[in-house]
Amino acid sequence: MCGLHAGECLRTMLTHVLRRFKLIERHDIDTKCLAAFVNKLEWEYCYNPSRKNPYHSNIHAADVTQAVVHFMSALCPTLAAMLQLQGAHSVFVCAPARPKVRQFLDHLDVFSIVIGAAVHDYRHPGVTK
Repeated sequence: MCGLHAGECLRTMLTHVLRRFKLIERHDIDTKCLAAFVNKLEWEYCYNPSRKNPYHSNIHAADVTQAVVHFMSALCPTLAAMLQLQGAHSVFVCAPARPKVRQFLDHLDVFSIVIGAAVHDYRHPGVTK
């Protein structure tokens, strides 16, 4: 997804996912505010932006965001269609693939999971302790 623009892969992935699931409209997110947030996240993801961390980077964040969306969609096969068709307060019944997996997701759950995946290693110093 990053192609020649590895500096924009998190922004590209996050924007695509938020648009795909219509989460920007459903949560009435100001697009200028979202763009500022995503740009800051993209360019300041590493603990020290002047010395890039080879693993905890914006590329890693885009990869984790995509993986989380994939796993969420696999557990809830109709999630994408239901997110696009249902109202803002809809609840999605997920396939009982795993006994401990939560059975219901709403738009706020999905939004929180996606943003959480994108920011999970923000400013990570690259050390274990």
